[in-house]
Amino acid sequence: MDDEAVAGLIAPEDPRWREALQVTRHDVYHRPEYVAHDAAGSGEACAFHYRDGDRAFLVPLVLRAVPGTDAVDATSPYGYPGPVASASLDDEGFWEAACASLVETLRERGVITCFLRLHPLLALRHDVLGRHGRLVQHGHTVSIDLTAPEDVQWGDVRKRDRNYINRASRAGLAVTFDDWSLLPAVTRAYAETMDLHGAGAAYRFDVEDFERLHDVLGDDLHLAAVRHEGEVVSGVLVLERAGIVQLHLGGTLASARHLHSNKLETDAVRRWAVSRGDAVMHLGGGLGGREDSLFRFKAGFSSRRNAFFTWRTVLDVAAHDALVTAAGHEVGDRTGADFFPAYRLPSSG
Repeated sequence: MDDEAVAGLIAPEDPRWREALQVTRHDVYHRPEYVAHDAAGSGEACAFHYRDGDRAFLVPLVLRAVPGTDAVDATSPYGYPGPVASASLDDEGFWEAACASLVETLRERGVITCFLRLHPLLALRHDVLGRHGRLVQHGHTVSIDLTAPEDVQWGDVRKRDRNYINRASRAGLAVTFDDWSLLPAVTRAYAETMDLHGAGAAYRFDVEDFERLHDVLGDDLHLAAVRHEGEVVSGVLVLERAGIVQLHLGGTLASARHLHSNKLETDAVRRWAVSRGDAVMHLGGGLGGREDSLFRFKAGFSSRRNAFFTWRTVLDVAAHDALVTAAGHEVGDRTGADFFPAYRLPSSG
C-alpha cells in the first residue's frame, strides 16, 4: 500500500462515506442511510473505505454475529451494492491494492467470511476481485436503456406484453406516482404476493417498514400504485439515484392478477423514468439468479442482459470449517457452493 493510502471500516455517520460517494457513480444501495436501515436489528452497518490520493473505493457491508458463537461475518445489504470506485478500470494497481486491503482489513477485524452481491450495471474489475476471492455468476438480470428512442424501447417489449399493457389501459387501470396515502394499500398487495410465493421472513415487511425507508431515503424513493375502479390492485417501491432506476419491492392483489396491472405498472415506471431524464431502469433477475417465472416476466420488457455475480471469500479457514461441521454439514467446496457461507444453511437433520 502506498504511503498516502488509507483503509478501514467506517460507520454510516463518518463523513468519508459521503465524500467517497460524491466522487463515484453509485446507487441507492450504497447510501449510508440505506445500509443502516437494512442492518437495523440484524447486524452492524459499515463500509470498507480505501483512499489513495483523490481515488476512492467503497464497499457497503453488514457485519453479523453468527448465532450461538462469538464469530462475525460480513455480507452485502439487500439489493445490488458491491464495490464502487472513482479510479478508472485501467488503473489496475489501484484496484489491486484496494481489493487486497479489503481482505486484509476484514481479516484483522476478525471477520470469518465475506459475501458480496455485485452491481450488474456499475463498472468493476472482476478479474482483480477474482484474485482476492471467488466470483460466481448467477445468470443475468434485465435492464432497459432509457436513452434509446421511445419506439425502440416500446418495440423491445414482448408483443404479448404490449397487448396486455394496452388492454389494461383500455380497461381503465391507471398508475399514480408518489401518492403516499396509498402506501397501506400497496403494502397489502405486497403481502399477498409474498404469501403466494411462500416468501421467508427476510421478505416480510409491513407498512411501518416502508414508511421508515421513505423517511430514510427521501426523494430517492418513489411509490407507483395502480388503481382499478378506485381500488389499488398493485404497486411498487421505486429507487432512483444518479440516473439509475430500480424496482425495489412490490406486489399485486391475488384477486387482480388477471388484470395484468403489474405489466402496466412496469411500463408506466419506464415512461416516468424517461420523463425524469434517467439513463437506465434495472428490473433485476429471477430468484437466486435463476431463469424462473420472475425472470421471464422481466425479460418481456427488454432484450438487454447484464451478468450478475457474487463475490465470496473465507478469511479464517479453521473457524469457517469448524462452524460448518458444527452446523451438521460437510465442508466441501468452501466458496463454490450454491449457499454461502455453508454454516448459515439450516441443518437437514
